[in-house]
Amino acid sequence: DRSVRVAVSGIGLVTPLGVGREKTWSRLIAGETGITAVEDGLMAPVPEPVTDETGVRPLDLALTAAREALIHAGFEGDGVRRLTVGCAISQSKPFLPNPPKPVSFLDMFDGRLLPVSVGRTLSFSGPFQNVVAACATGVASIDLGTFWIQSGVCDAVLTGAAGIQFSPALQSRF
Repeated sequence: DRSVRVAVSGIGLVTPLGVGREKTWSRLIAGETGITAVEDGLMAPVPEPVTDETGVRPLDLALTAAREALIHAGFEGDGVRRLTVGCAISQSKPFLPNPPKPVSFLDMFDGRLLPVSVGRTLSFSGPFQNVVAACATGVASIDLGTFWIQSGVCDAVLTGAAGIQFSPALQSRF
């Protein structure tokens, strides 16, 4: 039913400017950038708090942002377990190589498992879907979430996008 109104009620961010929407926003409006120069071009670094000695883990980045968004939306504790919650978190370039040193099966995924991993970790009961639309991935995920809510498939949907670039060569392709 297209007459059902859908709103974004929580935001979570993990960006080169920091972890969290408040930190990212304050640094952004202060004129800071997350882009740094590297030997082969420009690349945004991954924030330190969600990395470890084994390297970047896309699932950790997604879970950090997802948990912040859920708290911001008022879904603390078991609140989401009473609802049918879907997950449309997408990686904009899921078929490109991921980190060279994966630490587990979930870290070796090609992006298609990201919403499944996040949804299962957070005990969601709705559908899980990765939407690949390059630079429009985030908007496409929100559109899918809106469709699921308006169709009665879900009560709520966690949507988002991950644009994780692990090398200047990958970054330069898009």
